[in-house]
Amino acid sequence: MIIGAKEAKMMQEEKLFTKTGDTINDFFGKDVIVVGIIKETNTSLDMMHIVEKNFFEKPITGVLV
Repeated sequence: MIIGAKEAKMMQEEKLFTKTGDTINDFFGKDVIVVGIIKETNTSLDMMHIVEKNFFEKPITGVLV
C-alpha cells in the first residue's frame, strides 16, 4: 500500500506502523505491506491509501480505479 503523507503520520502516531516495509495487519480484512509514503502535496492525496486494483472483493463504484 502507498499512503499519503498526512494519513501516514496519523497511522504512525496510532502505532499502526513505523516505517516503509512494515506490515499493517487487518487493514479492511487484509494484511498489507507499506511500500511507500507520498511526500506532502497539500492536496487530498495526503489523506489517501493506494492499494492494488483487486484489493476489494466487490468492485468499488463511483471512483476512478
